[in-house]
Amino acid sequence: MSRFPFTVRALRCRARSLTGWGIGTVAFVSMMLAVFPVVRDDNSFDELLEEYPEPIRALIGGGVSLSTGPGFMSAELYSLMLPVLAAIFAANAAAALLGGEDERGWMSFVVSGPTTRARIVFETAAAVALVVAVPVVLAALTVLIGGPMVDLGLSVSRLVEVSIVMRVFGLLFGAVALLVAGAVGRRGPTVGASTGLVVFAYATEIVGSIASWGRPLQELSPFHHLVAAQPAMFGAPWIEVVVAVAIAVVMTVVAAVLIERRDPVG
Repeated sequence: MSRFPFTVRALRCRARSLTGWGIGTVAFVSMMLAVFPVVRDDNSFDELLEEYPEPIRALIGGGVSLSTGPGFMSAELYSLMLPVLAAIFAANAAAALLGGEDERGWMSFVVSGPTTRARIVFETAAAVALVVAVPVVLAALTVLIGGPMVDLGLSVSRLVEVSIVMRVFGLLFGAVALLVAGAVGRRGPTVGASTGLVVFAYATEIVGSIASWGRPLQELSPFHHLVAAQPAMFGAPWIEVVVAVAIAVVMTVVAAVLIERRDPVG
């Protein structure tokens, strides 16, 4: 028997979605790599980007050059698609594995034995950490293999750093989902709250980048501190990464405390 039975069970429950999202991620990144040589060799793309209104440029990561590999991947993959995928993927997994199981009464059955609810939370958090790694790692491997074929010019060190940032970004919202699930024990509110925060975080980053009144809100956004730093181009913002990991750990611990104090649903 596994030493971490709830983590193993959680991964088995997510195996089908992991496979689907993994294939989709590889296909998308491969398509972006195939498009890059066309963009690199045509300066009109950069000129067109300069003519875009500020809100549109903010949506794709600000002042980047699409004719360079790091700039192109930052704009097309690492400024929106992958961080949002990682965040929503982690949040949905946490909601299903903790809130959904509680809602169906599985939690009541399990904790009638020697297992504590806190252990289930921590093992679920470990499963979420592994789940969110799947699209991030597959994207990195696709870039690692396909990048040299198109002269992408994204170094291995930058690829590792941006992948760490993407994973931490996803873990942060996975921890939010664990916290909500620990408090309410329902999948629906957990998904709604965590994905709503993803949208709010992105919206505040965009508004703050184009309007001065939105800058105080922008400081609350993980997009601003992690993604907008453009780690594919400039490297990981390590202080912000450490702070984000610490916040995720604290939220997970609070989720365990909440679920220990609350009667399971069912």
